[in-house]
Amino acid sequence: MKSTVNLYQSRLRPTVEAFTLAQLLKTTAVVMVCVASAVSAVLVQTASVKQAQQQLDLELQAVTNELTVFQQTLAERKPDVVLEQRLAQLQTSNSQKQSLLQYLQADSLKPVPDYFSAMQHLENIDERGLWLNQFTLAPQQIEFQGMTRDGKLVATWLQRLGNDPFFQGKSFETIQLKPADRGVLSFVITADPASKVPKP
Repeated sequence: MKSTVNLYQSRLRPTVEAFTLAQLLKTTAVVMVCVASAVSAVLVQTASVKQAQQQLDLELQAVTNELTVFQQTLAERKPDVVLEQRLAQLQTSNSQKQSLLQYLQADSLKPVPDYFSAMQHLENIDERGLWLNQFTLAPQQIEFQGMTRDGKLVATWLQRLGNDPFFQGKSFETIQLKPADRGVLSFVITADPASKVPKP
């Protein structure tokens, strides 16, 4: 009497990888390009503010010198209506330029978000069973899109995400979980633009 034994098990079936190495490299390249673009934009904006501040310094100095000359002229002669009007205009212009200069100085002292540190933190908190497909990091917009095998991993990942200074103080107003292919869940997480920008 012959008998057959089936040694094949379902767990031995070959599985299809969600992402190939080539796709992972392309995604990493896209992320690095995005980060480089963001850093470049911040540097260009900072340089523009500094240039405007320097130009305003020169204009303020010129107006101050002219104001000093007019004040000396008025002190040496009788008041002149035209000179008094010009003096009032110069004083107003000087006050406006000083206010604008103070604003530019305060704006230039604002801390620049540390995108590089944020990217390193994202790499360090990589959670097995959860992966990102797309994300946006900007002062007024933070969004993550990805997939997971377990919805609980999203809450754990968010908790670890908040340990980095870049993400501290950000409140995530939208968290969407939807079923996707192969029994996984897709998620979208959006931060509230009105929440405060954390200090580095």
